[in-house]
Order: sequence, then C-alpha cells, then structure tokens
Amino acid sequence: MKYRHLLFILSLFIFSSCNSHYVPNNNQLAGQTKISKKQFVDENGDCWQDCLMPAIYEDEITTYHIYTGDASTEAVDLEEVEIEIKASKTEWVKKKADRNCLSADPNDCLVWCLVEVPAETETITVLKDINQSSNYEIKEIVKKKLIKKGGYVEKQKVICDDQVSPLLVLNIQNLLAEKKYETGPPTEKINTLLKAGLNNYQKDHNLPIGLLNFQTLDNLGVNYLGQ
Repeated sequence: MKYRHLLFILSLFIFSSCNSHYVPNNNQLAGQTKISKKQFVDENGDCWQDCLMPAIYEDEITTYHIYTGDASTEAVDLEEVEIEIKASKTEWVKKKADRNCLSADPNDCLVWCLVEVPAETETITVLKDINQSSNYEIKEIVKKKLIKKGGYVEKQKVICDDQVSPLLVLNIQNLLAEKKYETGPPTEKINTLLKAGLNNYQKDHNLPIGLLNFQTLDNLGVNYLGQ
C-alpha cells in the first residue's frame, strides 16, 4: 500500500514535468544542451523532451468453439470458460485536488491522477471436442498482452519550440477537431484547451504524453516537415 502511494505521487510529478518542470540528472544531459525549461537539443540540432511513456501491448488471439446446440439432446463435453473482453489498464483522469480551492477557473483545482481500471470478462460455453457436434460457432478473442509497462519518463524527439509556427498549430487543431477532440476556438498558439485535447488524443492512442513529439504528430497525420 505504501509503495502504491509513493508511485501515485511520483506519477503526478512526472506528468506535470513532461509539460514543463522536469530536470534530468547530469548523465541524461550528456551531449545535450538545455534550450528551455522543457527541451534539450542534441549535436544534430534535434530537440528532445521528457515525456510519460505508455504501456506497450501486443495482440494475442485465442480461438474458441462456442456451443450453440442443446446439451439435453446431445452427448457433448462442455466447459464454462471466463474470457477477458477488455484488459485491465491504468489511465489518467482529472480529479479535484483541494476542496478549499477558490480559483475562479475550475481547472486550477484539478490534478491528473493515475487510476486502475479493472478488466471486463464474460463467461462462454465451449465445446471441448468438435467431433461430438456440429452445433458450434468459432469465436476469436483478441487479448492485449502486456509487453512493457508504462508510467516512466523517456526522452522523445519533438518539434523545437522556436519552430512551432502558427500554421502548424492550426493544422494540429484542425486534425484533432476532425477526430472529435475538443480544442477550443481557432488559435495560432498552443493554449490550455489545445494541450488538453492533444493529451486526450495521446492517452486514447497509447502515445507518449507530452506536447509535439514526433510519434504523436505521425499518428495524427501532421505534416511537420520544414517546420
């Protein structure tokens, strides 16, 4: 319990640092020059930013023969199997942090919290020997198998702050809006609403949580060449 509490506090710190305040140690600074509170540039002129990394999964497919007949009229061997239809996961949600928060902006009273979402299951009746009956249907269950845990900080290549043009910002905002993500009124700079929409997109698509990292831009379909 104590370990979970410490991990929770660390996760909150890491999330906020991905956007602004994280300072790497001396080993992480090797070969890089700090150019802002959140970005570093390497010897090739590429910019990097510490971001919160997602868990990595791969699909694991299992085939079941679900019995559709009447066991009272057939001599069949059946088995009740509980299958996972949605894997457990952790996700970031906004929660009120301070009951006494008096800010006029409700968002000032919220913090991102890492919460556990339990797996969803269902029970199916499986025909153990398909030679006993033709009364079955084949069902393939795709289960997400955890390959690498998330929740850690890692440097990701990003668009350099001084290369973020108004046109690029509008392009990102339009693409997010097309995918039904709320980003507020048209803007030429990355504001709070656009950040929130981009973070929501990153969480939904299992991408590094940070601003303009290349993984996110590629997934979103942003043309950033020449920026």
